[in-house]
Amino acid sequence: MKRVGLIINSLSGGGAERVVCTLANHWAESGNAEVFILSMSGEQAAFSLHDKVHIDSIWSGSEKTGLSAAIRSRGAARAIRQWRRDNRIEAAISFLQRANFANVLAGSGPSGTHGRTVISQRNVVTYAYPKFSPGGILGRLFIKRYYSRADCIVCNSPGVADSLGEMGVRSDLCTAVGNPQNLPEIRSASTRGESRLWRSNSKLRLIAIGRLIEQKAYDVLIPALKELARRVDFECLILGRGPLQSKLERQRDRAGLTNHITFYGWVDNPFTALNESDIFLLPSRWEGFGNVLLEAMALGKPVVAADCPGSPRWLLQDGRSGFLFENENPQSLYKALEPLALEESMRRDYGRRAERRAEDFSVEAMAREYWEILFPEEADNQPAGNPKSKQSAL
Repeated sequence: MKRVGLIINSLSGGGAERVVCTLANHWAESGNAEVFILSMSGEQAAFSLHDKVHIDSIWSGSEKTGLSAAIRSRGAARAIRQWRRDNRIEAAISFLQRANFANVLAGSGPSGTHGRTVISQRNVVTYAYPKFSPGGILGRLFIKRYYSRADCIVCNSPGVADSLGEMGVRSDLCTAVGNPQNLPEIRSASTRGESRLWRSNSKLRLIAIGRLIEQKAYDVLIPALKELARRVDFECLILGRGPLQSKLERQRDRAGLTNHITFYGWVDNPFTALNESDIFLLPSRWEGFGNVLLEAMALGKPVVAADCPGSPRWLLQDGRSGFLFENENPQSLYKALEPLALEESMRRDYGRRAERRAEDFSVEAMAREYWEILFPEEADNQPAGNPKSKQSAL
């Protein structure tokens, strides 16, 4: 039985936290792995965990950020080193920047004696660390200096790996593995009643899901939908909260789309509304992975996504499993969306393509790829005999 460790800033909620809990549960349930999670804060886990998963924390209380977290990196590294030694962990993978820096500082790199060290990059770092901001300069320096100490860097898309290369990280260390998707749970959640969010049953139903922030580029979506409104009677739901809501609502109203676009804020179960939609839209300026894109695809929804830095082109197989449009170009978005909006048969066809592609990112497939990276010598001895993923390699 292998002893595997997962290290993260916090378990309080988020995409990376969900990945950690999903992998931990899968490996614990297999019965072939002893699984340990180390959180850098003492916050309670937002996602359920198998009772065989061991959980520890470095510090009590909420997650530390900014300068306070940077100052504590050396202390975190010492705690990680001791944790790995105490639990006889053979391979450990960390998620998110602060955990990654502490993990490599623990001295567990290629020449270390504490087992195999893997770090995981979850977003496009060229956007996370702007060139000319003080935080960006410092972050880029740390990434270039410390990331190459790891035995391997798991990126959740080839675009994320490319962004690390732009910062001087060795490309031979990087490999792309997508986020595991609990496809049965997504499909089950989508059939739990009705969302009751739509105004009409007769209009074409469009949906976008994500925080109302600059990254998600809803300001690009609105002018594209203004063009579409001249040809198609539609309703568009945008699920998510964020600081740009008032600004986006004003832009919508000026475009004459008040009766077409509704900002609904947070919804506990977005999968029912997603399942009731006709087309899913992802206009993001960059997207490390885009879990919601795969969730829409898992429900057989045709998708239109920006060809932005990160994952969409990879997930959509260069446009074979969905429509891509030029990043930050409303006219290109409209031209990609229009044929889907007008042709129901095309929507059915691309919905089937999307659903087939989503199967490549099942929990079983992704857990196998992570395992092969953590224990390359055990590639043929997978927990629960998971099938090999059909993802394309970097």
